[in-house]
Amino acid sequence: MELILAVDDDKNFLDMVTNQLHTVGYRVIKASSGAEGVEMARTGNPDLILLDIGMPVMDGFKVLTQLKADEALRDIPVIMLTATAKKEDLHKAMRFGVIDYILKPYDVNIFTKKIQSALQYSQMLKEKIESERSQHIDISRSGGKTVIAFLSRLREKYVIDEARRIFSAHFLKTTQKDITIVDLRSLPELSPEEMPIIGIILKLFPERELYIVAGRHYGTLIAEADFEDRIHLFISFGDLELHLEKGGR
Repeated sequence: MELILAVDDDKNFLDMVTNQLHTVGYRVIKASSGAEGVEMARTGNPDLILLDIGMPVMDGFKVLTQLKADEALRDIPVIMLTATAKKEDLHKAMRFGVIDYILKPYDVNIFTKKIQSALQYSQMLKEKIESERSQHIDISRSGGKTVIAFLSRLREKYVIDEARRIFSAHFLKTTQKDITIVDLRSLPELSPEEMPIIGIILKLFPERELYIVAGRHYGTLIAEADFEDRIHLFISFGDLELHLEKGGR
């Protein structure tokens, strides 16, 4: 079931949109400010974002700027919500890569069809990106931390092969003093059937403390996985940093 993030400073409008989306079978998370929307995009990794342009402090264009600057968020499709049909706003939004726009007030049937179309396009784009990707695991090191980001479905054999190749004895020795973080936020899906694969990957780091940032997959991991005490699970990088600041290594 697809997850949609609705961002709007009008809470009554958010409630209405949430009810309409629930009725047609979507899961919804909502944010009542631009800053909250960016944070929820990072932690929830939604399939689609409905974004109001006319918000105070951080308007929709500022939100788009931050989304496009984040590698984990830049490909999430965005539908712009606007109460005006100013051509300059529409053109500016399209330059940001917005997939569609919806004028308020809107016809519910048109609204639903635009949501369906955006999600279909998003799925096609994900499949295209995954089929063309030559690297499925991204490694970054900085400030005593090693971040391992998985970019493709774990069930694909090439991901396991790549993991075994990358996490060699030399890699483990080089990073042994680092805080090792496994970033699962960019996984398009995470099914219960993939839990054994996560177990295989984690065993490539024997006796090491590992910190998993799960985003939208947090609930699945809590429900399906039985981690060793050395494995620590977080929804967001913010939660992880708070944990580390308290000396929770």
